[in-house]
Amino acid sequence: MDRLSQAYGHLLWGLAIVAAALIGIMLVGIAADVFLRNVLVSGIRGIVEYTEFGLYLSVILAAPWLLNRGQHIRADLLGQFGPRPLLRVVDVLADALGLAVSAIVAWYALQSAIESYAIGSVVRRTVEIPEWMLIVPLAVAMLLLCGEFVFRLHRSIMHPDARHDDVRSMA
Repeated sequence: MDRLSQAYGHLLWGLAIVAAALIGIMLVGIAADVFLRNVLVSGIRGIVEYTEFGLYLSVILAAPWLLNRGQHIRADLLGQFGPRPLLRVVDVLADALGLAVSAIVAWYALQSAIESYAIGSVVRRTVEIPEWMLIVPLAVAMLLLCGEFVFRLHRSIMHPDARHDDVRSMA
């Protein structure tokens, strides 16, 4: 299971690299658009939409990696004051809830993408993008979050005395 978790971590790292590359591309695209508008009076058609979609994709692609690294948003008030057995229970409950919510969102995103594809729904702005192409990455990201929550639950069960931040380095 540790080797699978490690390979999974590499996959998530690759997606984080893609997210970072998207941010870099958006930065260059916006700068080029500003330059072209000031020099040629015409910028890059659709840059605002591409940037919006890029922001959306970079967030959902990086989310599973951030969870894997323990760099997600976490209210850790109990972690500072609570007894270790209580913290373990809270971690397990939080991971189980995260798994359930991610699975539900993945299911509905997948259903929405299938329906959008079937009816040929398109997001129309300066550029036209099939709606399902924007929904599928959400379903994939939620499935990846599900996978990470499963690994976290497994680590909590196999290493009951370690916190998630400690266990991550074991995998």
